[in-house]
Amino acid sequence: MPNLNNAQLLPSMMSRAKQLAERIVASIQAQGYLNIEYILTERQLKIVASKTDGTPQTAYVMLPSSTVH
Repeated sequence: MPNLNNAQLLPSMMSRAKQLAERIVASIQAQGYLNIEYILTERQLKIVASKTDGTPQTAYVMLPSSTVH
């Protein structure tokens, strides 16, 4: 198996993570949540959303490591 550089993997992983975040946000919107914000880092996706009648709820998604074995 070829040795892949983490610098080459990072943009691909972040792109996939962003696509995942957008899918999760769409799912949350379909459940009636409004005011959805998300923060995406190399290791974590944090989503804060609220319904009009409730307090904001926060969800964390841990992203897989970019290390290839």
